[in-house]
Amino acid sequence: MSIEKILKTISCKEYCNIFNFKYSLQQKEDYQKIYPPDYMGNSKGNNYINIKYPEIYIAELNNVNIIGENYIIFDDNNYGIYDVPFNDDENKYDLICYNTTYVDKNITCVNYAGPIEIIDEGIMLIGVCSYNFSHFHTEVLSKLCFINGINEYSNVPILIDEICINTPQFLEELEMVNKNVRKIIILKKGSVYNIKKLIYISDLGIYPFQIKEGYLLKNKDCVFNDIGIKLLNENLSIKSNIFRKVFISRKTSGNPRLENQDIVEQIFIENGYEMIFPELMTFAEKLKVFSEAKIIAGVYGAGFTNILFANNNAKIICIQPKAIEWPWISNIAGILGQQCYFLDALLSNETPFRYYQNSFKLDEEYLRKFLNQLEGD
Repeated sequence: MSIEKILKTISCKEYCNIFNFKYSLQQKEDYQKIYPPDYMGNSKGNNYINIKYPEIYIAELNNVNIIGENYIIFDDNNYGIYDVPFNDDENKYDLICYNTTYVDKNITCVNYAGPIEIIDEGIMLIGVCSYNFSHFHTEVLSKLCFINGINEYSNVPILIDEICINTPQFLEELEMVNKNVRKIIILKKGSVYNIKKLIYISDLGIYPFQIKEGYLLKNKDCVFNDIGIKLLNENLSIKSNIFRKVFISRKTSGNPRLENQDIVEQIFIENGYEMIFPELMTFAEKLKVFSEAKIIAGVYGAGFTNILFANNNAKIICIQPKAIEWPWISNIAGILGQQCYFLDALLSNETPFRYYQNSFKLDEEYLRKFLNQLEGD
């Protein structure tokens, strides 16, 4: 039987205040740097803007419900606990997904089928985009790294989406970061679970996983807290001598994005770059390649999250149209101190995707001149 609930949207802090649940402040609200894509390739980390980042906290919620591969937490009093809508000043985040059928600052609607499985306790490490390489790191592994440093929760199991366990690369990393060898409780997509004691960690990155039609992405829409990125680097990277020049190919992707991909890749090959396909590698293979890379190039996409494992002296070359204002890659590079170059490209308007997922074309002569100049520096 399908159950539909209309919930009052509430922040986790307000919810804890109402029901007197434990809310532990880990870092006060403070300013965080955003590193906009730099199309001139200036020196490391000098091009940034400051934006307020909310409190980082850990909350203990009693007798609440969660749904596999969803962000929403809800209770039997018809409260929907969800911080993200309150970070959306322009009301442009599209937060509808899977079992969450409507979200704004006032109302959240969920639709699900029973029965509800009961779990005694767990740390919430699930989300809508757990299947995505980038989101898996910034929403799952970063929080696990963070809570590993808090002894109070060292024996509490972790709640993980089934897709993460079924993805070999993700499982490799998860086992590497699960230093306390916590019990892993696997949640099925769309299934509902009542958690008697839920440990919730606030977001270490704030960004929409989708925006509404007619709105544009802005640099301020993507903010990472330094803590999460640095913890991922500390826990997963290895030290190596850097000598490789690699190009992250999207040939196997369902949306390669680069219209003149073959020619662009050939130009990089002629300049001594090796083509790599991170999605086809084991984690150990990726870790070795990216830790040895002195230059990492490619088309913007999830594969660039691998710069988390790169040396802070590595150079990053990202092909991303200026029309797509999205600092995901430049933020990671900026926090880690990597020098980042962005190459502009002509964005197409003739694809079925939203504009920031559309294909584009890179000027080949512009690319050749840039690579020649880079080699001469």
